[in-house]
Amino acid sequence: MTARAQAWRTRTFSALRHPHYRRYWFSQLLSLTGSWMQATAQQYLVLELSGGSSAALGWVTAAQFMPSLLLSLFAGAVIDRVPRRNVLLATQITLLITATALAVTTHLGLVTLPLVMGIAFLSGCANAFDMPARQSMVVDFVPRSDVPNAVALNSLSFNVSRTVGQALFGVVAALGVTLLAGGNGDDISRLALPFYLNVASFFVVLYVIATLPFPPREGGPRGSMAEDVREGLRYVRGTPAVRNVMLLVGALSLTIINFNVIIPYYARVVFGAREATFGALS
Repeated sequence: MTARAQAWRTRTFSALRHPHYRRYWFSQLLSLTGSWMQATAQQYLVLELSGGSSAALGWVTAAQFMPSLLLSLFAGAVIDRVPRRNVLLATQITLLITATALAVTTHLGLVTLPLVMGIAFLSGCANAFDMPARQSMVVDFVPRSDVPNAVALNSLSFNVSRTVGQALFGVVAALGVTLLAGGNGDDISRLALPFYLNVASFFVVLYVIATLPFPPREGGPRGSMAEDVREGLRYVRGTPAVRNVMLLVGALSLTIINFNVIIPYYARVVFGAREATFGALS
């Protein structure tokens, strides 16, 4: 039984045997946990600033994800031409700056709804380039035989961080009442602590990105950027397995991912929940 469990553990986490991928994976797990904690705090902050307006929450969410819709198609072509280390350092520094701005303005009580929307839009622009660059790194740090496991572990880190990060918001916000708001549970500055912790997580990620050995690419882009985009679209259209997955993800994103707006609104406005319940429901 022990041998079987050992074999299962080895197969399940085989990609983590490789030191470079292991450093990358743990740094991403930390960063994503901080990002989800910030995203949950941002939702709560928007509802506080808007007096519980679902429309405001929807607009901020749209501002955050619209850049991915508009820019991700071209981001891959850009990443093919620019060293990925440079892309990732630029996007992570941008996200660090936006998180710092959100933390400081919330702490000082200067945060406003238009400011949150602007920060969400800038973060969305950075994420439109950050996500493709990070996803393309998996094959650099593991041999071909371990690529499926590395992809699965990437999905695991995303879902684990989403669960843990959103739940942590409730705990961290409660600490913020004591550390930043002087015990006043209605002081908006209490929500700055999740943002500060996310800022701290970026320094770990920046160090890992700066020190990881990025292998040189084989070959290089041919033709214009527009031609690269058209080639990608032709490939998706001509490959049913890829096309069907894209259509399925698009349909689910359009109809189901709206829980990012619905759950926060129900938690805070309908049920009148405070931070801990809000994070648990999220």
